Amino acid sequence: LEPARLGQFHPHGDLGDAPLTAVLLFPRDAKAKALLAGRLGRRDGVRVIRPDQVVDQLAGLVLKLRRLFDAHQALAAVSTALFMVLVIGLGLRARAAELRALVDVGASRAAVFTLQLTEWSLIALLAVAVAAAGVALGAWWLPDPQRWT
Repeated sequence: LEPARLGQFHPHGDLGDAPLTAVLLFPRDAKAKALLAGRLGRRDGVRVIRPDQVVDQLAGLVLKLRRLFDAHQALAAVSTALFMVLVIGLGLRARAAELRALVDVGASRAAVFTLQLTEWSLIALLAVAVAAAGVALGAWWLPDPQRWT
């Protein structure tokens, strides 16, 4: 209400039945804010909520969740990289006799290296294609996040 129209305001009915659940107060300075919080904080059934504190708490929670998701993503990336190193290492160990046989029949080490590099490049390309297909399928299947708001 504007101060000039405050005299025109009059409630209809019993004030105890009024559905008043909140009051917005705008103190003029820090001292008035502290006095008002002190006076209202002592009353039973009255809670003083400062929007700036609520927003700060929510922002802190969001940042903590972001750090958690970032740590999870980093852990997944490291474990995937270690798994790939393990697969490549075991593959090389399992095919060591075959690679030695290629060198024994006259293939140069460069040719053997090129053969292995081509093989692992194709595997990596296939992995990227499968990942891209998964992302495309997820984007098609999941609802649009713009409609969540």
